[in-house]
Amino acid sequence: MTPVRHRGLALLLFMAGPAAAATDYWTYQYKSIDVTVAGSSGYAQQVARNADRLGTALAQILGLKDDARLPTHIYVLPDEDITAVLGSSGSSNYESSGYDATVIASRGEGSGGSYWGAYFGYVGSVLAGEGGAARYPYWFRLGVPEVFAATEFDHDRIRTGGISPAYALTVASGTLIPLRTFLAMQEQDPQLKSGALSEMYAAESWYLTREILSESRYRNEFSHYFALLREGSSERAAFAASFKVSYEDLDRMLRDDRSARVHLFLLPSPVDTSPDAAPPRKLAPPEVQARLALVNLKVGRRAEALQLAGNALRADPANERALLVAAEAQLEQGNYPASFAAVDELSRSAQLSPDAMAEGAAILTVLASAVTGGDAALPVDAATLLRFAQRYYQAAIAANSEDLRSWAGLAGLYGAQRDSAAARSLLPEASQALARHPGNVNLAYALAHMCAQTQQWDCAQQFAGSWRENAQNEANRTAAAAFESRLSAYRRRLASAAPAEASTPPAAEPPRN
Repeated sequence: MTPVRHRGLALLLFMAGPAAAATDYWTYQYKSIDVTVAGSSGYAQQVARNADRLGTALAQILGLKDDARLPTHIYVLPDEDITAVLGSSGSSNYESSGYDATVIASRGEGSGGSYWGAYFGYVGSVLAGEGGAARYPYWFRLGVPEVFAATEFDHDRIRTGGISPAYALTVASGTLIPLRTFLAMQEQDPQLKSGALSEMYAAESWYLTREILSESRYRNEFSHYFALLREGSSERAAFAASFKVSYEDLDRMLRDDRSARVHLFLLPSPVDTSPDAAPPRKLAPPEVQARLALVNLKVGRRAEALQLAGNALRADPANERALLVAAEAQLEQGNYPASFAAVDELSRSAQLSPDAMAEGAAILTVLASAVTGGDAALPVDAATLLRFAQRYYQAAIAANSEDLRSWAGLAGLYGAQRDSAAARSLLPEASQALARHPGNVNLAYALAHMCAQTQQWDCAQQFAGSWRENAQNEANRTAAAAFESRLSAYRRRLASAAPAEASTPPAAEPPRN
């Protein structure tokens, strides 16, 4: 199954100066956030713990579910490395797979501080994990992390939503884009390739988002406007149905408010004084290379990822992360024997982590498909690969019942095998997992697919509805609705035709960006 992915918004951290080179990397886990940072143990703790506090504050401000945040992996690199990885100095990038989120950020030391990039990426990932791509237009998805990245943390409260000097300077000294034009602009709009216009668009996204949230300017109207956009209304129609004022009236408000008194959020947020489950840990060089290999793979730099993974494996041949990166990178390149060799070496470990088992199972499933399709000749057959995939998924779930990726992986495997007995056995617990995470479109899709392929029509219809209702974008929503339509038509034919005339259930399209 292909997961829904939200490519993050890579943003220049304005006025950020070059970071000092750091040779030490630290890792730290706090709740569902794990960090890998260039710096110190204290910095690793602060990034993770403050990100968690910021996520709770964001849930209060935007009305999000605080307990629905995805497991998040944050990587904070020296700026010279970020320039190579993301293409520009001081950048921050986030991605949500639907099962977890990844943040890659610069440790810039300029006006934004060394935490700005991590907080920008984390806020963006929280919004994406809540279906932000479907719920909000691009400017708001850009503006929210811009507004809340500059958060100050005290012992028992946080101060957020205030003024960001760099954006404020651009707004004050430049000409704002008229909202009639601004609100209609899309993420891929060619106009945003212009440096000056792109800079103003980013600053105006911050400004308008801050006006709505911190200053409560037309907040109810914009909430209605967002809902209509999500339902498929055009920008002009959604605006007309939501506002009693004109675009030009809002332009005037934005111009006037540049000199108005400002407000911010001051929210209670006591520091968690409970002891760490495990203290920050300094990473050995092979593990640093393995993690940087994963970072490079996440942004599509496969050659660099393979080189770093190879370096790590020469020093530590059993390095779990490096083997997974090698297996995935080779799989993406269609080098199935090399991918199999890496995952086979991984299987020799006596203590695989649950994440490694889930990722290994996904790779084995793809390899099995390649063998079945005649695209790969491997030392084992497809049935053997799928048996190991099934065992890995089951072991991952036994270790972590909230591993939605493994629930979806098992559902996809049983559906593809048309294994009705296994599917019926999986349904009760998998349904409960989805009930605990009702917005997870990937698991809903997988269960709808499995039920259709094993001719369990009622549950197929139920999960298809959940897939459609929580679709992350218009293409995904359209695919879910088309699946529902095919499913209903097939059921009607099945009710009126002989079994031989209606023997193939409807195919399900995977969620897409």
